[in-house]
Amino acid sequence: FENLSGPKVASPKWAAPVKLKADDKIFRVMAGVNGSIQGPAEAKWGYTTLSISDWDGDGLPDIIYNSILGKVEWLKNIGTRTSPRLTKSQPIEVDWQGPALKPAWNWWNPTEKQLVTQWRTTPVVFDMNQDGMPDLCMLDTEGYFVFFERSIKDGKRILLPPVRVFCDPAGKPLRFNDRIAGASGRRKITLCDWNGDGETDLLLNSSNADLYLGLGKKEGKWLFEKKGTLAKQNIEGHDVSPTTVDFDGDGVADFLGGAEDGRFYWMKNPRSK
Repeated sequence: FENLSGPKVASPKWAAPVKLKADDKIFRVMAGVNGSIQGPAEAKWGYTTLSISDWDGDGLPDIIYNSILGKVEWLKNIGTRTSPRLTKSQPIEVDWQGPALKPAWNWWNPTEKQLVTQWRTTPVVFDMNQDGMPDLCMLDTEGYFVFFERSIKDGKRILLPPVRVFCDPAGKPLRFNDRIAGASGRRKITLCDWNGDGETDLLLNSSNADLYLGLGKKEGKWLFEKKGTLAKQNIEGHDVSPTTVDFDGDGVADFLGGAEDGRFYWMKNPRSK
């Protein structure tokens, strides 16, 4: 959906949607007969959830996504910022120090460096340690919200194995889903500075989105305190997909959520002017 209004317009006008293509073919994830943990009735479903970020450091925004398959992959942009061209999907790779991890209920095994985790949960690309390289933050195979750090090895960017360093104020790792199989995953997440205090906060899908305020880093752990939902209105079907935008250009992150009714819901940040 192209924004036709330009910057600093609170209620933009949008162009008609255009289907994304990867390797010059319409991009669509489908489970096929055996890709969904809930069975072949979902053969044509995709459950894609994504982040946009310059993953490879070439200055162009790429797409990093998860889906019904639980395979975290990316589409490299080889075009421009205004006219993107996406390559064929390729796996996000982890420098595992042993066999690649997978959910216990998966009937298939990942390849040597492949990143596979719970389905239907957002791969949040965010430079958490502020070293200039985008990291990956998302649910691991057991439903904990974990940190995959980017690093350099032999002159190339790599992704380190996940560590459970996102915790509550008591230092207990954040676990956003402890259920299994079809009930696993299903958590949509974004990171931002919601209250403007300079710390990274977290929004997690709920009736709209739950706010976890960042308390900073202590003894190697990032601490978050749950503060409840952003609003009273319930827009949830299965999952709301929260993100933040700044359509009006005031420098303050506002809420944008995609809901199961096919609509986008926008809410101004309370601290916005």
